[in-house]
Amino acid sequence: MSKFIPAKGDFFYVEFKPWNRTVGGFLSDTVEIVKEQDRSYRGDVFTCAGRDDHALVGTRKASYASTVTFVHDEVTYYPVGPEVIEALGLSSEEPQP
Repeated sequence: MSKFIPAKGDFFYVEFKPWNRTVGGFLSDTVEIVKEQDRSYRGDVFTCAGRDDHALVGTRKASYASTVTFVHDEVTYYPVGPEVIEALGLSSEEPQP
């Protein structure tokens, strides 16, 4: 199965991949590895403004739009289904300037 990477104009969700964080070890003999995961943008819908082999620029589709750059190796992308796009009143065609 190939992984989904949105193309320009595609709607998507994003989820940050978990990473290991080391706790302790400086003044303590105890070192613990803790798995952490950033839950930012959970459930937010983005549209792809552009991408290359390293990163993607997404525009958040919410009451307050913002532009965010996501590095491919740090996130997993998920497509937004047509029913969600319709329910949110989003158009699959972005207006042309």
